[in-house]
Amino acid sequence: MKRLLFAGGALVVLVTASPARADVPEWKDLASGHVTSLSAKKFPAAIGAREKVAGFRFARSERAHTKRDEPTIVDSKVTEAACFSAQRQSLTDADIASVDHAFPEWVDGLSASTRVSAGVNAIHREEVIEENGSVRLESVDAWVDSRSHGVRRFASATLPLTLVGSTVGGMKVYAARDERSDGKFVQIVFVPKRTKEAPSGSLMTMSATSGSRISNGCGHHRAALSAEKKEGDSLILTATLVLGPSDEKSVRVREVSIQASVSQTKSDPDPVVSVSFGWAGRETTRTLGEDGSLIVPGDGF
Repeated sequence: MKRLLFAGGALVVLVTASPARADVPEWKDLASGHVTSLSAKKFPAAIGAREKVAGFRFARSERAHTKRDEPTIVDSKVTEAACFSAQRQSLTDADIASVDHAFPEWVDGLSASTRVSAGVNAIHREEVIEENGSVRLESVDAWVDSRSHGVRRFASATLPLTLVGSTVGGMKVYAARDERSDGKFVQIVFVPKRTKEAPSGSLMTMSATSGSRISNGCGHHRAALSAEKKEGDSLILTATLVLGPSDEKSVRVREVSIQASVSQTKSDPDPVVSVSFGWAGRETTRTLGEDGSLIVPGDGF
């Protein structure tokens, strides 16, 4: 077993892993499954109005002024815990082989809703489901026609998740193996505690070692790490945790930094997954709005 690597120096360790998960499981012990990838299929010309898929619902944008304005896709389930992403054009073989599409993931731009452009779009939906003591990520891809409001599923996948750590404030971190034709990856899924003050993961943003930053506006955040890079792969996710009430109109919050990495040396028979946690700022107080939700200044931090 490989132990959790805790950030040192100026960072204060705050993680409390589950007693049953005091170590990050070895590669072979991680749950294994798949997440759907961007579609390389030719988009259909149209989808019939009677075709529907559970979890996909058309809604009018708050900014819509006329019926011709682009609609949005939102979760049709009562929980409204799903995340969406959109692909608005077909990928050619050259696109797939290019650097931009070398790893055809749906991660960028995940949000609680996605705008649908004119014609047929490829829409990705994913949701973390806790059921019967286990946790999994279900992903469904569908053709969505903005003209007929028809929806047709063309791909789906299941990714069982293994808990690898948790923080004060209820943030849980899961990992899973995702081995497929385009590579071998570790999917890292961050699930914040849903509270009245912070009902979703809208306060989360991920900064990868590549220098890219991805903000997220839904109930979880997922990132894929390549298990085949010689130099390894890693990411840092920063999130604001609600620690508790300060008074009736404010709550105590603190920013946490979570680093996840995967690497493999010549002496390692399999890739090694590491996760570390630390404070990324001082504790502060945030004001609550009239509806009891957290008022987020600036870009969310």
